[in-house]
Amino acid sequence: MSINPYSQKFEKAKDQLREIDKKLEKVTQEIDWYDNSSLEELNKNLKELRSSKKDQKQKFRSIQKKTKEIKSKLRSLNKDLKGKFNPLRYLVSHQRKLQREAQNQEKSLSANKEKRSRTRNKLNGYINKIKNKKAEIERYKSFDRDSKNAEKSMLTKKRKQKKKQVDRLKKRKEEIDAKIEPIVKQLNDTRNQKFKAQQVKKRAKKYDQKLTRADNSYERAKIHEACEEEYGIGSPRKIISRKNSEIRRLNNDIQKLEKRGKKEVEKATRDINQLIIDGNNLCYEGDEFIGVDALKALIPNLVSDYDVTLIFDADIRGLLQRDDSEIRQLFDDDVDTHIVATKTKADETILKLATDDQSYVISNDRFAEFKDKRPVNDKRVIRHEIVSGKVFIPDLSIFETYK
Repeated sequence: MSINPYSQKFEKAKDQLREIDKKLEKVTQEIDWYDNSSLEELNKNLKELRSSKKDQKQKFRSIQKKTKEIKSKLRSLNKDLKGKFNPLRYLVSHQRKLQREAQNQEKSLSANKEKRSRTRNKLNGYINKIKNKKAEIERYKSFDRDSKNAEKSMLTKKRKQKKKQVDRLKKRKEEIDAKIEPIVKQLNDTRNQKFKAQQVKKRAKKYDQKLTRADNSYERAKIHEACEEEYGIGSPRKIISRKNSEIRRLNNDIQKLEKRGKKEVEKATRDINQLIIDGNNLCYEGDEFIGVDALKALIPNLVSDYDVTLIFDADIRGLLQRDDSEIRQLFDDDVDTHIVATKTKADETILKLATDDQSYVISNDRFAEFKDKRPVNDKRVIRHEIVSGKVFIPDLSIFETYK
């Protein structure tokens, strides 16, 4: 099972698109049938079918009559062959003649029955065709061309929308698959290792069971020898012990990889429209004030994909020795820059602006006193690192040098 949630969404959307395609194909065929048909032509077809049915019915009656005649003649011949009071029945030549004639009649009867069966099938075929043609005529009379056109138009529009969704989901799925591919490969390899270890353990247990059932030391020696030949160790219990340790280690690795994969998927599936940046938070490398250099290197990477709002504490004015207007001029016009009022902290303003599910905060603040706020509860706070003149935001795959 894929750990990429978009795999299931993509397959479901593809199935829905196929269903729309089937409906669209059906209504298109119905409209084409109507446009290429006419009541006059359909009635003409019905008349031709009725005529063919009448001819077939006459043919069937003729065959039926012939069958009765053959049966009557055959009964008469059989009567003559078996009749007690027929003086000619004792003449061998006469008997043979009657027998040959009876055999010929039997063949004629068999051939006639086959012919009658074929004719009956054709007659039934015409009866069904007439029934279907009558239904087709009624369908033509009641066909609502405008309604079918509206249905086709609606399905065409629906298909276009669904196709966009399928393409969008496919792209998203492929993006996430690419990001988690190394983890998935490692996870599959680890699971395969665990399976192999379990198979070896299972085989070693069988050797151990054979040792328990062995009647003498010779049989036990042969079992130890076979075990050593297969695994390089003659003691099944040692193998079991080692494999148990290996399986525990692999289970631990699998849990870590699944956790890492889940975290990567969560990051990759975030739907982010807006980023609210804790400005002061990114003005320090450790305890050293570095000004807005890191922000100026970072923000051009963000504004191309997100709506960016930059919030500063009031003390930034003194730290930068600039007023509000001068601070705003340091950044791109696409960035909404705001400095909070004097003696006010920016934390609450930042969290209030990030109430939308698609709004995320960039800050290393733990917001311990604001755990009731939605961005904190929803884990919509993205961490960053500033070290050695570089700024990292792993969750957004951003790595920039600022000096």
